[in-house]
Amino acid sequence: MQNLYESYKDRQTRPSFNEVFKVLQSTIADHQKVFIIIDALDECQISNGGCAVFLGEILGLRAKTGANLFATSRFVLEIGKMFEQSISLEIRASSKDVQRYLDCYMLRLPPFACIVGFARRN
Repeated sequence: MQNLYESYKDRQTRPSFNEVFKVLQSTIADHQKVFIIIDALDECQISNGGCAVFLGEILGLRAKTGANLFATSRFVLEIGKMFEQSISLEIRASSKDVQRYLDCYMLRLPPFACIVGFARRN
């Protein structure tokens, strides 16, 4: 992976999808246990089938190599369909979590941004 990075860094371009997957497959073959972690699949480019192609390749790689896959996503029907045979867990923030986040975030904003006050619920 490092060699692939170095070969494209100087040219200021990116490797092709196929080049990345070949190197990934080769890297996986060198290890007994591999974990592939993909965060925010819902942010993957869905236009022109990009997300479907990416997921198809990852799932195929997983099937060929036995690599473990952990992915996160908001609910997107197309993504959900590709993981129908997988274990899934729905996680939702509680009102208390959202309030805690907002309380912390509001402290970081400049004073002029906090003109509107919020009533705290107890």
